[in-house]
Amino acid sequence: MNPYGNERASAVATIKESVTAIEAFLNELAEVGYGYEIHNHSEKNPLVLMSRKLKEAEKTRESVKRKIQITCESLSGNKFQKGNFPTYQKLSLIVDVRNELTHPKASVITIGNNSLTPPKNEVKLLKKLRSYGFSSSEHAKHDWTSAVENRAFAKWAHLNVVEMMVYIFSLWPYPEAIDKYLELYGLDRYKKTSPTNT
Repeated sequence: MNPYGNERASAVATIKESVTAIEAFLNELAEVGYGYEIHNHSEKNPLVLMSRKLKEAEKTRESVKRKIQITCESLSGNKFQKGNFPTYQKLSLIVDVRNELTHPKASVITIGNNSLTPPKNEVKLLKKLRSYGFSSSEHAKHDWTSAVENRAFAKWAHLNVVEMMVYIFSLWPYPEAIDKYLELYGLDRYKKTSPTNT
C-alpha cells in the first residue's frame, strides 16, 4: 500500500486483488493438473482429479470458496470440513468482504425509538469482522466498510490469502516439489509468517 496515497482506496484495491490472486492461482493449478493428464496420468493422480473438477467448476461458475474446497478435497482425498478449518474461515470472510465491496447493495438502516439497525447481512458481516478484531470506527458504528477500508485489514486479508495458498501446497502429492512451487509463487518468504488477528 502506498503510505502517501488514499488509505481507503489502497485498502480496497488490496482486498480485491488478494481475492483475484487466489482465483488466478486456482486457475493455474488446474493447468498444472492438466499437464499431468496430457502426459497420461489418470484421476488416481490427485492433480489430474483437481484439474478436472476445477475446470468443471469454472464452467458452472462456482464461487472461489467452492473452488478452494474442491482443491483441498482433491489433493487431500478427504471431505472438506470448512467448520473446523480456521484458514478457510478467514478466507471466506475476506471473499465476503470483497464481494460486498465489489457488488454493493443499498444499505437501508432501520430507525427505531432508541437505535439504528443496519441490514441483516451487514450486521452478520460486522459480527464476523469483530471476531477477528476489526470494528467500525467510532463515528461510523453502523458502517461496516470502516472496519475494512484500512491498512490493518488489507494486510490481514493479504496474509490470510497467502496462508491459504501455502496450505494448498502443503497438500501437494509430490513433497519434493513443494519448496520449488512456494519459491515459484513467491510464497517461500511467507512460509513461517502467520497473520495477525488470528
